[in-house]
Amino acid sequence: MKCLLRPLIMLIISNFFIVYKKMCIRFILGKLKLKSFLKNNLQEKQSFTNLAKKLNEPRIIIQTQSLLEELLFSNNENNPKYFLSIYMIIHHPKTIITKETELELRLLYLCNKLNNVLFYLINSTNYKDFYVNKMLFNLFYTNYLETFISWKDYDKNKIKNDLHTLYFELEGDKKRRYDDIDNETNKIFIDNIEREQQKILDKLYKIGGQEAVDNLKQIQIHMNSLQDNIKQLYSRIQDNLHKSYWHHIRDELSKDPPNNMIIIDLLKETKDMLLCCNKNLKSSLDQYIDIPFIEDMIKHNSIDNKTIVSLVNWIITQIQELQASVYDEETEIWKKEIIGKFEKGMLLADFFPMFFKGVFEKLQRIIVEVDLFREVMKRTE
Repeated sequence: MKCLLRPLIMLIISNFFIVYKKMCIRFILGKLKLKSFLKNNLQEKQSFTNLAKKLNEPRIIIQTQSLLEELLFSNNENNPKYFLSIYMIIHHPKTIITKETELELRLLYLCNKLNNVLFYLINSTNYKDFYVNKMLFNLFYTNYLETFISWKDYDKNKIKNDLHTLYFELEGDKKRRYDDIDNETNKIFIDNIEREQQKILDKLYKIGGQEAVDNLKQIQIHMNSLQDNIKQLYSRIQDNLHKSYWHHIRDELSKDPPNNMIIIDLLKETKDMLLCCNKNLKSSLDQYIDIPFIEDMIKHNSIDNKTIVSLVNWIITQIQELQASVYDEETEIWKKEIIGKFEKGMLLADFFPMFFKGVFEKLQRIIVEVDLFREVMKRTE
């Protein structure tokens, strides 16, 4: 019996040493490759340009691929450029990560974890520690790849949306009528716009292929088909701003003494509409359209022409910043007309209804177009 067991024991011992030898080789080889990789000093803070050049060096890419072959359990996930991106994200997060969304913050977290695990690996003193850290590396790397790919898709979609917006702003400019310039100048202007639009289409094609270009054209079809809806919405806006309402405002301001407190309701409505256009305006609105302060000034009859012009100019400036650039010229003409009539002595009973009617119409148009754009984007998702 002993004679039979002895060869078996010897075989087991022999196999153990073979496996142990392979483990030692893997341990030594892994640490050598890691040590060689870390000599590139990618962990050190450096300028964006220098780091970008270094990450694109063929030598470093090949070295990274060899290291990943040693560390990863599945070679299907070996993507050296994706892995090297962790250093750009770690060293330049404000440049690479712009919005700090949950996805982007998770990406940054995983980049730092991968970088830390590399140091755990290089400081491993035996194969057991090395293997445990290797498992940890694989865990973080798999999660990193999934997050990185999702982030790339998110970033790509954001760029596409920005290009869409620019394309349609140019389309709006193209459709404007320039009665004060000749047909030849008009044609040159339109040709220049179409050239810029083609550049946008070329960029979209590079980002997302023909599918991205077709998607933009599909959005354009939807927007054209919704033109009738826009007209109907404008019609409803006009109904809401019925003449009788403005007659009532004029009558209140024409009383003796005038009921100037009615202006407070108009200012409150203006504030609400501006907030609908941009929620970030709240603090500025409270500062420049300070309702309690203006009420107090009206009560004490201390509002002068300078205060009125200042308030009017501020409201018009907000409209100009919020509206599409295609309406800038129209609004500038309206602004000069409004201020001009006031400075020539137009009665407040006539001025305020005319001014606020224009304000409401322009703000309603902004709100409608923002809602329309959101609706189009939903339909094409």
